[in-house]
Amino acid sequence: MKIAFLGDIAFHGKYCLESNSALLDYFHDARELLSKCDYVVGNLEAPFVTNGAKSGSKSAYISSLSTNISILKYLNIDAVNLANNHIFDYGSEGYDETVQLLEDNNIEWFGTAGKTLFVSSPEKLAFHGYCSFNTNPLGVRNKRNTNGIEPLDINKLLEQSKKNQSNGYLNILSIHSGVEHVTIPSMDDVNFARALTKHLPFIYHGHHPHVMQGIERIEDSLISYSLGNFCFDDVYDGRSEVPIVTQTDENKSSVVLIVEIVDGIIIDHEIVGIYQSEDKLEVNYIKSETKMLQYSELLCLGTDDYALERVRQVSSVVSSRNSKRDLEWIVNRLSFDTFERFFERILNRKFYKKYFSSKIKKL
Repeated sequence: MKIAFLGDIAFHGKYCLESNSALLDYFHDARELLSKCDYVVGNLEAPFVTNGAKSGSKSAYISSLSTNISILKYLNIDAVNLANNHIFDYGSEGYDETVQLLEDNNIEWFGTAGKTLFVSSPEKLAFHGYCSFNTNPLGVRNKRNTNGIEPLDINKLLEQSKKNQSNGYLNILSIHSGVEHVTIPSMDDVNFARALTKHLPFIYHGHHPHVMQGIERIEDSLISYSLGNFCFDDVYDGRSEVPIVTQTDENKSSVVLIVEIVDGIIIDHEIVGIYQSEDKLEVNYIKSETKMLQYSELLCLGTDDYALERVRQVSSVVSSRNSKRDLEWIVNRLSFDTFERFFERILNRKFYKKYFSSKIKKL
């Protein structure tokens, strides 16, 4: 069985049918590639929203109109992870509309409402998704919000994974975590994934950074920390004609990860480079494949060199972001929501430590 894994998907901006009636043609080559696989799964970032109102306090919201479900179907995407920090951008109304639309179009979903997706033929696979508190998510599942996204809680993830394994399923872990636009994963994510390989075999399907991060094979597991953007446009906050996130060459470069499984064992994998050019989504894009191989080599660095490279990248991203934030920018965005986001981040850091980082060494 061949499974194709895709990175972040959002049909907004120029990647929606309302803006580009020829969009299906744009994805033609990608469709041809994915049609050769038995199963295709991606991370759906933008909810399908008709009239929903923005929810919570965020710097940017993304959504897609329901007509764009046809792109998922055109690409032969079988299932999507919903455990991410944007699926509740338009509250429960937007989330409910998204789930209903997926089900009406026979596209499976997982990562919210406590749902694990079980596939029984030709291989037994268990897809479950988790969103890290380091992404500052909305709509986390709890006793008051049973339909929310599944938080990245190591104890619950391990419990669910072992249960699935005992029932004969290979675990597919769809993990939304990391720092955006940084091509080297945090040591927390790396140490967690590597430690988990001692307990059971799995496939780690990583996303959220919006750029590629490395892939490594350890024991009987395959870990892809981030596949980058499969389809994602510039992001606006509605207060300026200038985007708050402009897609760079790194954001436009990605890979499709194709994994071959026989009798519950990962026997092979390949990466197929893609690139979001203006005219089409290019497939077999060598530069993207080369970049992914380079990022994978970074995972082999010694602890000190690895830490220095990550600090360098994070500092560069922060410096670039802050350079765009002059006094006028700050004044225009000062509001109650600004302070609310500040306190939410503090709370999420506490949850991140409680449910994730403090438990890694105990794995």
